[in-house]
Amino acid sequence: MKIGLQLASFTWPGGPRAIANRLAEIARTAEEAGFYSVWVMNHFLQIPPWGKPEEHPMLVNIDADPANLRRFGTEVIRRVA
Repeated sequence: MKIGLQLASFTWPGGPRAIANRLAEIARTAEEAGFYSVWVMNHFLQIPPWGKPEEHPMLVNIDADPANLRRFGTEVIRRVA
C-alpha cells in the first residue's frame, strides 16, 4: 500500500517567504517516515482557515525541491467561472 501525506495548512511562522523551506523540510521528514508522496492544496485563493490568498502552493512547489521525495503534487485544479 502506498500512503501519501496531504498538507492543508500553509500558515506557518515566517509567512509566505518561509513556506518553501518549511515545505521542503516536511517533504524530507515524510520520506524518512516512509510516505510515498506529499500533496498540497492548489487553490488560487486559499479557503479559510487554511491560508491567505497570497499563499499559492502550486508556485511554492517549484521552490520546495524536496530533496529525495520522488512524488510531490497538488490536488485537482478546479476552474471557477
